[in-house]
Amino acid sequence: MQLNYISKYVAIAYSLFVVYASLGKYAMGFVPKSINGGDKIAHFGAYFVFVILWALAAKFKAFAVIPKVSLKYIVISGIVLGLLMEICQYLFTSYRQMDWLDMVANSVGVLLGYLVSIKFIFPAKKL
Repeated sequence: MQLNYISKYVAIAYSLFVVYASLGKYAMGFVPKSINGGDKIAHFGAYFVFVILWALAAKFKAFAVIPKVSLKYIVISGIVLGLLMEICQYLFTSYRQMDWLDMVANSVGVLLGYLVSIKFIFPAKKL
């Protein structure tokens, strides 16, 4: 299998995992409660990895249908996904709650993922 196919399916699978981890009842034990701020670190890390995986998929041109998947689009998608997951927790679950600090952690993860992507994945490319 070529890297473009692998990167595409890994990015899609990871995105689905983020949705499941954000909304699933059985996904609540990923971070032990004994770790102070662990929840925010998990949010940050999840969205950081989200951007890195999609940036790699864009670099390997994994989406022939969308020839120009830009980092700007990936960043906007990551921030919107983070906001939507928090809103969906509020609207559709009784076992999760919306947290503004989670939204901040998600967005910071996206932005740091963007910076790392420009530095290491697309070093010569500027937006």
